[in-house]
Amino acid sequence: MKKSTGKYTPALILYLLMAGTAVHAETQPGLSPSPQLYGENMISAEPEYQHHTIYANLNYGRIISTVYMVEGASGNPKNGFSWQLGYEWTAKAGIGAGLMYNGFKSSFYMYDIKCNVNLTYIAPQIVYKKYYDTWAFEAKAGVGYFNYKESATGVSGSMSGLGYNLHLGIEYLVAEHVGIGASIGYIEGSLPEQREATEHNKRTGMSTLNIGAGVRFHF
Repeated sequence: MKKSTGKYTPALILYLLMAGTAVHAETQPGLSPSPQLYGENMISAEPEYQHHTIYANLNYGRIISTVYMVEGASGNPKNGFSWQLGYEWTAKAGIGAGLMYNGFKSSFYMYDIKCNVNLTYIAPQIVYKKYYDTWAFEAKAGVGYFNYKESATGVSGSMSGLGYNLHLGIEYLVAEHVGIGASIGYIEGSLPEQREATEHNKRTGMSTLNIGAGVRFHF
């Protein structure tokens, strides 16, 4: 058996130098490992599942524009119940698009007959989202179809026009693909004049404010 000469090949010397440098760096206080050593464990502030969102909200709704009541009518049709459903796609930059449906329902009485008020709004949306760890902030706006409908037993009437919306929201991610959120929104619709009504009962527009909360599903 040949005795060891105590010499190392150049490749082995290079390997030992690299290993020694790594150990030296890890044992010195105040030094952090290079990014590639912990890159797989880093958590992005913007979740990868941000691209698609389906959401549903239940809201308190209020008509904030002037409502003229005809003679014999009673009650307050301005306060009501609102709901919202939608889909959004968002790019990594935070800008995206979607589709929103918003419904509103209230009622009043004409003498002893209950009359229902329904508002329907459907519009494509331009969306912007910003993530901060498990929180997300959202703003969106759109222009679309607006419908006003009054109905009672055996009779109904409706008008349609163009509407637009502005919404702001906040969301907390409770799980990888599920979040809970709250939002406030403004919707305004432009409607044709009621030419058969009196001057004070003509309606050319209607504005609503919606405040509520709901659930979001990301995939």
